[in-house]
Amino acid sequence: MYSRQNCCRRNFPMPIACCCFSSSPNFVLNPTTSSQTTQFGFFASTGDTAVETGGTIPLALIRSNGTTISPSSTTAGGVNLLAGRYLVSYTVGATTPAGGTVSTALNLNGVQVPNTVATESQTADTLVNLGQTAILDIPQTSTLTLVNTSAETVTFGSANLTITRL
Repeated sequence: MYSRQNCCRRNFPMPIACCCFSSSPNFVLNPTTSSQTTQFGFFASTGDTAVETGGTIPLALIRSNGTTISPSSTTAGGVNLLAGRYLVSYTVGATTPAGGTVSTALNLNGVQVPNTVATESQTADTLVNLGQTAILDIPQTSTLTLVNTSAETVTFGSANLTITRL
């Protein structure tokens, strides 16, 4: 816990420790903040959408900070990532008229990312929520998409994708 105090002899803000407090440890009283800012992107669906098997769940940029995460200009619903390490998390609501197994996954440049599949069984017209979190090491500029890996067309809504550069 940090506190702000003035030096008892010189009455100026103490950046580290006052010379008058020689018996106390050297606590940081007025820490400086880093000049680096967290780079992130938050993407979300704009409504319920029926997505065929292997199709991309459409997501739109809601908010971002930095230049390493941006909407793809070549892949609808995709996200461009520059080289780096990212924490990626997604959630999505899904319904299917026939029931069965619903699943989603992240694809990087069209290839399924290991350990990002979320699967749930459901009865007809029942809403299920799917989600997954992963740390991805991206060696070069790539496109990330959230895809329907179910065996049938599924209606997806309330989808969101959060990406933070680590």
